[in-house]
Amino acid sequence: MKQATIQITFEEEKLRALRRYIAKRDSTLEAELQKAAQRLYEKVVPAAVQEQTEAKLLQDFFAQLQNQGASFDAYLQQNGITADQFKADVKQQAADTAKQDMALDAWAAHFELKVTDEEVLEEFEKSGAKDPKALLKEWREGGRLYLVREALLRTHAVLDVMEKAKVTEYDPAEEAEAEKKAAKKSSKKAAKKEEEAADAEA
Repeated sequence: MKQATIQITFEEEKLRALRRYIAKRDSTLEAELQKAAQRLYEKVVPAAVQEQTEAKLLQDFFAQLQNQGASFDAYLQQNGITADQFKADVKQQAADTAKQDMALDAWAAHFELKVTDEEVLEEFEKSGAKDPKALLKEWREGGRLYLVREALLRTHAVLDVMEKAKVTEYDPAEEAEAEKKAAKKSSKKAAKKEEEAADAEA
């Protein structure tokens, strides 16, 4: 994965003290800062991604309801759930989606997958817009173009995972038979050792 450099300012006297005491722990200031940055990432990014995903799920859901001419109360009644249950379901779905998206982003970064400008334009051409280039320009000026690149990159990651994946067929019956044979073989060895021990004593 491509690395980036972080620069910060810190009081010189405190910095010297940090280096001195960290050295006594068989570590370095750089290593400790990397650990701190990783902890910060794990604390902030997943939560932010989940919140963003949850907001998008809700936006898409209510847009769909509006297109269908249905009300939220009618939806809850039809599905036999409460508003609190709906919120909990959305949060869980957002958490699962965020984890999946982050895994795909990490895969794409690790294998240096890229999205070309041609691929982005092609997506707008597939949308059926009268002027795809004008729509692309509108999205770029509105700061939304990254959403298209993000979706395309994750699609590339999924395809790359499928291409690199090694599929192993699992047959419970065969595994059970193999375990049974292994157990018999082990029992025979144990019995043979007992006989040899008995003969030696005799």
